[in-house]
Amino acid sequence: MERCQSGEKLAVAGRPGHLACSCGDALAAPSLATYSSSVARLPSARVRSTRTLGGWLVLAALGATLASAARADDFNPEGRRRRTTEKRPPAKTSAPRAPRPAAAPGAAPSTAAPSTAAPPEASQNALIERYLAILDQDPGADFPLERLAQLYRQRDGNLDALTRRFEELAARGGEAGRRAALTLGGVYARAGDKARAESSYEAVLRDEPGSTLAARELSELLAERGDKAGARARLEPTLKAKLPDVVREQTLRSLVTWSLDMNDLEGARRHHAALVTLSRGSYFVRAELGRQLMERRMFAAAEAEYRSLVEAARGDSRTLGPALRDLGQALSALGKHDEALRALEQAERHVGKESGLRLEVLKLSVDAYRAAERLPELVARLEKLGARDTDQLVLLGGLYEETGQVDKARRAYETALARNPSSIEVRLKVVQLLELSGELEQVIAHYEKLTRIAPQNPDFAFRLAEARLARGDRAEALRVLTELEARARGDEEALAALVDFYERVGESDRAMALLTRLARGDSARHLVELGDRHFARGETEQAMKIWQRIVKDPSDAQALHTLGEVYLDYDMPDQAIATLG
Repeated sequence: MERCQSGEKLAVAGRPGHLACSCGDALAAPSLATYSSSVARLPSARVRSTRTLGGWLVLAALGATLASAARADDFNPEGRRRRTTEKRPPAKTSAPRAPRPAAAPGAAPSTAAPSTAAPPEASQNALIERYLAILDQDPGADFPLERLAQLYRQRDGNLDALTRRFEELAARGGEAGRRAALTLGGVYARAGDKARAESSYEAVLRDEPGSTLAARELSELLAERGDKAGARARLEPTLKAKLPDVVREQTLRSLVTWSLDMNDLEGARRHHAALVTLSRGSYFVRAELGRQLMERRMFAAAEAEYRSLVEAARGDSRTLGPALRDLGQALSALGKHDEALRALEQAERHVGKESGLRLEVLKLSVDAYRAAERLPELVARLEKLGARDTDQLVLLGGLYEETGQVDKARRAYETALARNPSSIEVRLKVVQLLELSGELEQVIAHYEKLTRIAPQNPDFAFRLAEARLARGDRAEALRVLTELEARARGDEEALAALVDFYERVGESDRAMALLTRLARGDSARHLVELGDRHFARGETEQAMKIWQRIVKDPSDAQALHTLGEVYLDYDMPDQAIATLG
């Protein structure tokens, strides 16, 4: 069953090809393309069966449906022209159209399409009435109330009229008054008057203690102002009512969070247990409390939670590995490194050799071994096991670097790069070690490859140019920069960085030419920089002409302020006063 944005079920509307919602919204029926894709997905055997008479009848009926859907899809209730200009033959059963009145003599033929679109204000008012009707049936509903607040702000600039409306309705008392009071609390909250919103919900709960919506809204307001105990006291009783699963889940999650905020671990466990029951024992829901405890640095409680999780996961390799990983992390955070390493080694045995979780466990093991000052022991173990993929080789290479075994690190990285030549991360690690050893030719070769792998990254081109310059090959370095300039057209950040690079390597003319080209777009940043270059050369008049291009509109206060600041920066107080004044 389709639903609209407010969550209401949709039914066939009065207009062909449209669906209607109880909130009044209408939605277009599926388009011709949707039906066509459905036909394309029919199994071939079923398509072949259409050769029979029955099949032809089915196709004929489907064609009629598609044609109807297509016409409905072209229908536009706003009155604008249809998307297609193809003329359709009139249906045989259509009633004859009334003749149009004759145009006045000499009048030019009208080409304007008739328009029935309502003016914006009338359209807003119609939407307001629609959402008010929904709130009359479902008081306090969040979506229509949010839309009403938006519409009133667009029309009036505030929520005063909306507030008065529901205040008057609530003052009448009775059942209608209680329903209006429930919505009024939401209006106050959206108007920023949280105190009156709380009072309104309190009044609703005095008259109707079983109102779960009022209790939920009031608890949220109390939690926002830091009264977690009051929020929990208001929300917990709603669990006794019959709630939709999604609402019960949200309620339990809020109660877990607020209990932890209050350092009430038992309360958090109680509500989390109810949440696990609601999820039918989902492992991910079971693990949520442990993750929250880790985030709050409640490591001892997290350890206890993960130990129970490990026991619950025994016999299920899909969940035992992640549970042991989390337990190892909690133990490591507590400084129990030996226990952490045992848990992580068990986790390794319960995850697949090609699983991404294996690398995550290995990284946690590295942290635990490092904290226990036992990294050489881990390196020896990994060497014995043998690195199986690129990630493990990179991990081993990093450990070699950390333990001062640079040659072994380089061999590990090069082996990883041979397995995955397109990896930028691994290639950069190789380049870093080559630069340390001064092997410039190989550095240049790797940067050449990096500029081909990632041509839009200017950093690799700059590093390649620097390497060329370091070898004394200025012509090749300039060729690299010229190619970058051509590739980076439209990328102002890259070109601005190139201007700085040209100046840094003594290519002032190239820098000036590129900056002049950038300043043609009248960007204030580039105009200021270009004027600065001319000012530094003693060409003050030319610099001022360039800076004055910042102000394209004499009434642009921001541009005038920028120009005045420039004059002050260059010790031109008279021009600055004239501009800022």
